[in-house]
Amino acid sequence: MTFVRPIMEYGSSIWSPYMKDHIISIESVQRSFTKTLCRRCNIPFNSYMDRLQKLNIRSLEYRRLENDIIMVYKIINKLVDLQFESIFEFYKSLYNTRRHKYCLKLASFKYMAYKHTFANRTAKVWNDLPAKLVTTTSFPVFKKLLKSFELSSVYTFTDFK
Repeated sequence: MTFVRPIMEYGSSIWSPYMKDHIISIESVQRSFTKTLCRRCNIPFNSYMDRLQKLNIRSLEYRRLENDIIMVYKIINKLVDLQFESIFEFYKSLYNTRRHKYCLKLASFKYMAYKHTFANRTAKVWNDLPAKLVTTTSFPVFKKLLKSFELSSVYTFTDFK
């Protein structure tokens, strides 16, 4: 895990698969490893999701989304050398009573190629996160809160059966 996971997650904010067969193909690396590990350690399991739970790890898809959200936080709070305005735009509304102050505007796109870009795939999830999480001013606190937040409440993950 320690050797393969960084390679699997490198550059995931730039390119993240959106087609189900690509997601499953990438996930198969961890799926195979966890199966071998559980068999060698005599850990009983029923499914891939069961193995993840018993090993206390997340799917690669989940981790990619988590990394995307962390990158959005870093961009908004100027923790990376990227211009916020070149990627995102804040949603401005006088009647924005249900959302947090860092709501991102969902971009409209002319071509389907832009549908799965970093900005478009992360804005909706970011906007659905609780205000307590996104308005945190400390990066370590943000990461801790994000780890304790269940992302499946704001995003539908691939079913790995």
